[in-house]
Amino acid sequence: MPSTRRILFSSLALVLAAAAVPAAAQTAAAGAQVAVAVGAKVVDTAGGEVGTVTAIQGANLLVKTDKHEVALPKTSFTPTDKGLLFALTRAQLNAQVDQQLAAQGPVVSVGATVYDPQGGVVGTVEALDAQFATVKLPNSTVKLPVSAFGRGPKGPLVGETAAAIEAKANAAGAASAPAAATPPAGQ
Repeated sequence: MPSTRRILFSSLALVLAAAAVPAAAQTAAAGAQVAVAVGAKVVDTAGGEVGTVTAIQGANLLVKTDKHEVALPKTSFTPTDKGLLFALTRAQLNAQVDQQLAAQGPVVSVGATVYDPQGGVVGTVEALDAQFATVKLPNSTVKLPVSAFGRGPKGPLVGETAAAIEAKANAAGAASAPAAATPPAGQ
């Protein structure tokens, strides 16, 4: 249940705003321009695919690459007949997002309160290793993959409520009671 990372980089926005692409847009063949809309294809100046617009959030477009989902200013895009033209390649955008994430430190840590998408408390991280975080829920304790956590406005975020996670844990435990006590591989 990996969560989607949604990140707004103000420093990246400034770089992109400065790297305007109107000259490249002028070289695009005349034709119907792609509208700025959910589902629009985002391409780089060489025509390579960068990603797809998944949402419009005020003055920003949420763009999903093969690796990240990131909010970028609408002013960083130029509509063309081939897609929304963007100054960076997918690899360059992914690298900048990776740098920002590395600079922010780990998503989850021992003692952190974990939240659901609506801002409700899911539980508290009791233990952490390279692969799993042990989270104390209201009625049980579960191990969740570290990749299941994203950054939320209050702290670590998972894609489901505590009740939904506990229901899945109970169902998995009932289906394979002996295996429930077995730690995941690599533990």
